[in-house]
Parts: sequence; C-alpha cells; structure tokens
Amino acid sequence: MELVKELIKKPESKSIIRFQDCDPYGHLNNARYLDYFVNAREDHLLKYYDLDLFKMSKEQGIGFVVRQNQISYFRPANLMEEVVIQSALIAFNESTVKIEMQMFNKNKSEFKAVLWADYVAMDLRSGKRTVFPDDMYNLLEMVKIEDANGSSDSFESRVYQIAKALKKG
Repeated sequence: MELVKELIKKPESKSIIRFQDCDPYGHLNNARYLDYFVNAREDHLLKYYDLDLFKMSKEQGIGFVVRQNQISYFRPANLMEEVVIQSALIAFNESTVKIEMQMFNKNKSEFKAVLWADYVAMDLRSGKRTVFPDDMYNLLEMVKIEDANGSSDSFESRVYQIAKALKKG
C-alpha cells in the first residue's frame, strides 16, 4: 500500500441529503445517517490513504465487519442540505479499529451527529478474526488521533463532552 497523498488524520468530505433518505418531515432518516457516514469513510480511505477495502478483500481475503455502532443525533440534517462528514481513527489494536465520525452543516457551524463505529478484521476465507497486515498496522499508527478529545472514555462521555462544548460555543 503506497500513500500518494499527505496523511490527513481527520479527512472530510461533503454530501447532499437526498429525498429518498428523508422522513416525511424532510429530515434525514435516523437509520440513513449510517449510510452517509460509512460512504464518507470509504471515500476518505480511498482518497486520503489509498486504501481500497474492496480490492483488499479480493486480493488479500481480509474484510471488515461492523462489531458495534453508537450514534447520537444533535440537529437534523435536512432535505437537499449540504453536509460535511469528518472521520478519524480514535483507537485500534491488532485486529480492531474504532472510528469517530462527525456530521456538520456545510460551513461546520452546526453539529448534526456523532458516530462511533467499531470494525473487526476478518479472514474472509475462514470467517475468523485476523490481524492487520503490517503495512496496514503501520498506517493505523500514523493516522490515529493522539488527542481525540476524551474519546478513550465511553461513548456517553464523548456525547456529553460534545454537548457541553456546543453550549459554550
């Protein structure tokens, strides 16, 4: 895996909230937030780290399975609104990663939601947990956020911390 771009620890991308993803009130349906977050993270991995998970699964037989998702909603994302989605690696070990993803309005003045997603590396041939290849482990070491604003605590503590910061600012 060769990196062709400068390593950015908190990559971000923009997305438009689409009609088919909204509830009758014009808000992004709560279940669809996951799709927007996961799609953004896939884009971030490819664009910023040259990491193609589909290619990895085909060539190395390694895939990533969701172990747990935790999400908290702060403000609705509205129909046809442009949002910014940021992702960051906040924890990992030899076979798991924890990603924090945040959604904002287009100028990042309104916080929409936060997601913690835990993934496990799986050997797709055996169906069992596996360790990361050395090159991927090295990449994880380089992009992990050192000061993740208390993210080593529980998700509930992180949500409280974000809510408190939003009230101040």
